[in-house]
Amino acid sequence: MCIALRPTFLLILAAALAFAPAIAGSLHLDDYSILGDPAYTTPGGALDLALFRVRPLTTLTLWANYQLQGDNPLGFHLVNLLLHLVAVWFARDALTRLLPPSAALLAVTVFALHPLQAEPLAYIYARSTLLCGLFCWAAIANWARGRHSVAVLLTALALLSKEEAVALPLFFAMLHFANCRHRREWRPIGVMFALALATGVRGLVATAQIKGSGAGLDLAVSPFHYALAQGYVIVRYLRLLLFPLGLNFDPDLAIAPSLGAICWCAILGVAAYLFRHQAKAGFWFAAGLVFLAPTSSFLPIADLAADRRMYLAGACFAATAALLLPALKTTHVAAIGLLLASLSFARTLVFHSEESLWRDTVVGSPKKIRPRIQLARAVSPDEAIQLLADLPSEASSERGRVYLELGRPAEALREFGVALAAAPGDPQALTNRGTALAALHQIDAAQQDFQRALDRDPCLLPALLNLRQLGHPLPNLRHCRFNRRQKESLGLK
Repeated sequence: MCIALRPTFLLILAAALAFAPAIAGSLHLDDYSILGDPAYTTPGGALDLALFRVRPLTTLTLWANYQLQGDNPLGFHLVNLLLHLVAVWFARDALTRLLPPSAALLAVTVFALHPLQAEPLAYIYARSTLLCGLFCWAAIANWARGRHSVAVLLTALALLSKEEAVALPLFFAMLHFANCRHRREWRPIGVMFALALATGVRGLVATAQIKGSGAGLDLAVSPFHYALAQGYVIVRYLRLLLFPLGLNFDPDLAIAPSLGAICWCAILGVAAYLFRHQAKAGFWFAAGLVFLAPTSSFLPIADLAADRRMYLAGACFAATAALLLPALKTTHVAAIGLLLASLSFARTLVFHSEESLWRDTVVGSPKKIRPRIQLARAVSPDEAIQLLADLPSEASSERGRVYLELGRPAEALREFGVALAAAPGDPQALTNRGTALAALHQIDAAQQDFQRALDRDPCLLPALLNLRQLGHPLPNLRHCRFNRRQKESLGLK
């Protein structure tokens, strides 16, 4: 038994070392929303997170993190790393029961050590990916052991962690037809499909109601064109899996419809060939596509691609490759693991700070606006204004912010005016213009902008802070929810 467990412990140790730099990493992008949301930062926020958020289990773990350690990123990153290590344990258990030994070893090595996994580990907001992956592998392992009821429970936990787990019941249905086909398996599979359907409907309703959710049918891209583009995206994922160079936190993808169609033809051609000549490899290739389907099908998501979406699918594609390489030896897998661990260590270092992450992203996506704006927030004002100088009007608010830092309020006012013209009545744009007016000592005009902003969003913190700084009495804020630091800044008890 000790000999059998040794590879698992070695993999877990290797993964811990490969992704160890993530523990000392900073916050990135949506991570900051956790610290600014009273639902996470107040003891009573757990009820809101459990009942009204799309991913209640994930949000509850983030809430618990904050309650235990406050806003120190170290605790959040440490939990993320531990979740991945536990997921490796379950993946090893599941894959060794479903694959030949050499294929299972390669698949779990890729899952444990591939640099594609650096993003969900180092990006706190991607904890949903880690939790979902952990419960999915745990469900698969228990299913392979014949513990179907336990697998149903674990599937429910995966769905509560992230809606992408809706693919898991389809995987079990595929596994049923590929293996034993016992009729007793249909009842738990049916329950899983019912849970997945409920989760999918709830997710669609939530994304339709939440402004700026970044997903849903109201995005500019149509479902058909989004699905067509995903052909190229999946080919890119497969290329990164085989040659993990060029990973990017915010890839810039402009995909011609013809290219997407060609890529889909290639993907379907590979799948047909595998099913005809090597059915088991075809099964795992199809499984990888199934786990990508929630983000790479017809439901549009604002970001066409994200490397973290390969968290589960990567192991399935690795299993496909391993089944096509019958002469694969343990020494070969060890060499691959060592290379992947080295690349993962380097990739995780990129996430050490906001500046290092966004510099790397700008190099990979030099024409994309968001990475340059994010980098501008992490560097000196002088460098920031150079980064933002040639960007279109979408960056006007950010240029205005930098001009204020440089002590140039007149230029800031001009930029904030451009931003407000593009979004008339936007509360944040009004607050920004009011800030510039206050810096130019146009106090009455500034107060009017702050008040107009609060008429539209009565709890907008920047507008309230500016009014307080100008000595203007604050409105009744009993209906507003602020965390402790926000209350202190407003002078509230």
